[in-house]
Amino acid sequence: LPPPPLYQCNTPDQDSYLSDTPDPKPRCVRVETVGIDGSQQLGAGQACTMVYDQCQRVPDAAACPAWRKRVNEAQAAWTFARADSADAMKAEYERIARVVAETTCNQ
Repeated sequence: LPPPPLYQCNTPDQDSYLSDTPDPKPRCVRVETVGIDGSQQLGAGQACTMVYDQCQRVPDAAACPAWRKRVNEAQAAWTFARADSADAMKAEYERIARVVAETTCNQ
């Protein structure tokens, strides 16, 4: 089987990552609050702005190298995970590794 679609996503702050989904969930990024006089000293409360990453499908010819890169990234995330998230990171690594193993990317 060919690998499932994979997406290259770019964040508003110029980072990028690979994703299984073309529409990742928006994230709330903190913004500074200021007082009515415009000073930060009188700023009360917290605020955030929703940011949306832009994703494009990885071309079929580049899918297998991208999936292999995703496996390596997931393995690194699991290897260096905090104890409270290690099990979830391991499961994600195993899921991604299975995708590669069960497709033409394994050749």
